[in-house]
Amino acid sequence: MISLLSGGHMLRAPRSLFDNSPLRELLTRQVDWSRLAGNIEAGHLDGLALCATAYNTARSVAFFQARPSVGEWSRRNHVGRRAVFTLEHLMASMSVPVLFPPEKIGDEFYGDGAMRQLAPLSPALHLGANRLLVIGRITTGSTPWC
Repeated sequence: MISLLSGGHMLRAPRSLFDNSPLRELLTRQVDWSRLAGNIEAGHLDGLALCATAYNTARSVAFFQARPSVGEWSRRNHVGRRAVFTLEHLMASMSVPVLFPPEKIGDEFYGDGAMRQLAPLSPALHLGANRLLVIGRITTGSTPWC
């Protein structure tokens, strides 16, 4: 608020409304990305995709880590890029514009994975899914139904 009222003169303007550093610290302690690669190599998992929106191009990017037979893809508004997952990929997928800061991966900034995603099932299909279990949440009035 001080930054806003002083035009950034008294306090530097924040990159976002909320600070996600506590979440980053928690995930740093709790997520072991090496286990993902091990489970894919052992055949327990075919792959995992995390979606983010590239701020530079406004394209939906599905970063994925999967078995070697899965190739990258490119469509008009979305692409699939092979990656070795890091915390930055996960944080980018959760970075809601204005609320949480964007995440830099390589030379680009990324944010909320659903922001420009017109085909949300596409990454799962590209990774080889032939069946999907979709769990949704329906709200009616003020009572949520799961």
